Amino acid sequence: MKTKKDLKSTYLTFGNWSSKIVDFLKNTSGDYLEIGSYWGVLIAEIGIDFPNKQLYSIDPFISDGWTGQIRGTNLSDIEDVFQHNIKDLNITHFKSTSKEFLDRGDFSQISNVSCMLIDGSHHYEDILADIEIFKRIDNNYAKYLVFDDLHIPDVAAAVNYFRETFKDRVSSEREPGQFKLDEM
Repeated sequence: MKTKKDLKSTYLTFGNWSSKIVDFLKNTSGDYLEIGSYWGVLIAEIGIDFPNKQLYSIDPFISDGWTGQIRGTNLSDIEDVFQHNIKDLNITHFKSTSKEFLDRGDFSQISNVSCMLIDGSHHYEDILADIEIFKRIDNNYAKYLVFDDLHIPDVAAAVNYFRETFKDRVSSEREPGQFKLDEM
């Protein structure tokens, strides 16, 4: 059985939102979707902690320009680490951008998601595609949605768009970019 010691990573650390995701998942029957998994450390840790939940990742392994590489650069070395980290875990990976995932239109596989992390492309139009995925999988479950990297202007603008669009459903914003939504 895989343990957290088996995971490959570098200096990667998570904000306090990662523990809040884990706490939320402890109290819901729903599954987890991560947009932008990079090395896959967080989703693998969640997979180890929750072997009975189904986890999903959407990541094309193409740089958005915020990863230290030129936008559009293939991140095959990062993908190799990701594949190592998720091997033998309850994780389904969709190698695509959010826009490509939306264009395929098959949301049946991820219909039970109650918790979602948006940490993919840091460009406004791409984050709007991430939010559209959230809208399309919106179901009767209470939701927890976390945006990472709010210091980036396009991310902050997309969070403001989300806040306004879902103002009738948001029961709390625990910290900036961390939304708890009521059941429908």
